[in-house]
Amino acid sequence: MLQQHTILGHVTLIEHISDNELRITNGGYDSDEADIIDILPPYPSKVPSKITTRDEFLKLYTGPETLKLQTLPHEIPKPIRTPRYTVEKEKEIEKQVNDMLNSDMIEPSRTPYLSRINLVKKKNNEWRFVVDFRAINKIIQP
Repeated sequence: MLQQHTILGHVTLIEHISDNELRITNGGYDSDEADIIDILPPYPSKVPSKITTRDEFLKLYTGPETLKLQTLPHEIPKPIRTPRYTVEKEKEIEKQVNDMLNSDMIEPSRTPYLSRINLVKKKNNEWRFVVDFRAINKIIQP
């Protein structure tokens, strides 16, 4: 539960100037003065509190349907081996991957390439699932 007067963030206005230029400001708004409802972009009025299916997610998502990565010229992704994990971490990775598969967050793939997974302990002793995309980011065109 949040305490009264807790600041969660700051209002930032992004104004489209041209295809190559955006203006980012706080618009001189003080959190006490700003009428946030007038500033925010329109949002779907009927959004479920918990998105449970892929179809519900796709209704909210307006980006590209597939992701096509262009690699830099003469750059070939190098297969890397799966690192060794402790038994505890292997079980946690399997559990979290199965949870993501079951909720359609990810889908199975048969690619010879992978990005390394790291598990980081959170303050509440649960594991945070982190994917290291640095290797792929080095070889794709922006």
